[in-house]
Amino acid sequence: MAIAEGVGASGTAAFRKARVEIQNIFTDPKGQAFRQIAEENGLFAGWAEPIFGTAGELLGTFAAYHAEEYTASHEQQNQLALASQLTAMIISHRQNADRLEDSLTTFHGIFDSISEALFIIDADGKCMDVNPGAEKLSGFTRQQLIGKHYSRLGAAGLNNFEQITVNIAKTINGTPDSFEFWARDATGRIFPTSVKLHVGVYFGQQVVIISAVDISETKAAAQRLEIENDLAKALASGAQRDELLSVMLAIALRFPEFDSGGIYWETADHGYQLIRHQGLSPTFVEQVQIYPPDSNKSQIIRNGKVICSCCDEIDQCTDFSLVSQEHITTEQIRCLLILPIVVDGQAIACINLSGKQTSKISRGSFVALQTLSSHFAQALRRLDAQEEANRLQQNLSGLFNTLRDFLLCSICKATSFTTIQRLANYSAMRRTP
Repeated sequence: MAIAEGVGASGTAAFRKARVEIQNIFTDPKGQAFRQIAEENGLFAGWAEPIFGTAGELLGTFAAYHAEEYTASHEQQNQLALASQLTAMIISHRQNADRLEDSLTTFHGIFDSISEALFIIDADGKCMDVNPGAEKLSGFTRQQLIGKHYSRLGAAGLNNFEQITVNIAKTINGTPDSFEFWARDATGRIFPTSVKLHVGVYFGQQVVIISAVDISETKAAAQRLEIENDLAKALASGAQRDELLSVMLAIALRFPEFDSGGIYWETADHGYQLIRHQGLSPTFVEQVQIYPPDSNKSQIIRNGKVICSCCDEIDQCTDFSLVSQEHITTEQIRCLLILPIVVDGQAIACINLSGKQTSKISRGSFVALQTLSSHFAQALRRLDAQEEANRLQQNLSGLFNTLRDFLLCSICKATSFTTIQRLANYSAMRRTP
């Protein structure tokens, strides 16, 4: 219907932006175009009330009809106005809903296109929305994540949740933050992530937007370089075997799952003795001081394979009894890894690593420790070579001193003092490094 003067009750009301009344459609000029429809439907009189939005914009008209020539009473006119207002509210609500839906569509179009994992959480730490990147990182669906507390995605024992909650509160107040967060996905795999916190507004509510990136590979690469550098420094500084073993234990305990451990060295009877330890109680150390040659623990070490009690998706992780023994549970050890150090096919030492905070060992840590075992073996092989070279040098030096004295004594009668002095000077030069 056209919005114009004389185009029925509704078209005219919309044009005038005022109520229009037609007492007789068949005689009023405004009803001329609609007489056939009125006759077919038994309509005779009509009224139209314009509908306005909250900003005064015209939304439409509300029309009412009567089967006879009729003049609306004052009460009926008020009812018509009320109906117009109610209709305006319904239309406005529907338009707002449509705009909100469009906004959501636009928001999710942008939100979902970002490759990083994004989590929107409220001030209490509960998840309000996530993007597909977050679903991929966590292994949970959007529906599973919404309403859950962020700590449900963290590895127990590897994160300080109290401090993170403080960081979230600071971010809400306008101070962005970033830190490393050990995550745990739907399969139970744990892995390090780099997390950034930013304040935002999500449909009128102040929130924290968390972006998270899996840094397993980056962290492992950096860790390998750091370990190789530390071992090279220890060897270059002339560290003795005891010093090198202490360095090796300290390096192994850098992995976040572990907070205690020890080094065993092969004994003459092919058993193993604990020679270095850290973070273990005296009672526990006394109980595990010696592994006899025929013990199960010695056999595990001699097999030369890295095994653990609780690593995800690792074939070697089959011995869950490693942490079920009484002395281990009494020590409150929740995870255990046995790292034999094999040189020339023989397990000459072993590093046992234990953790009291978490029962899981990440795949990244397991793979890194496998590589670390070979690095340790190479370091001990190089130390053996250095020690052998030093022994050889000492033997040669002693032999040369003996030969020097013998030569000097043999020729002293047939040689001038000047010649003897030259030989002595030459000998001194040979001994000077």
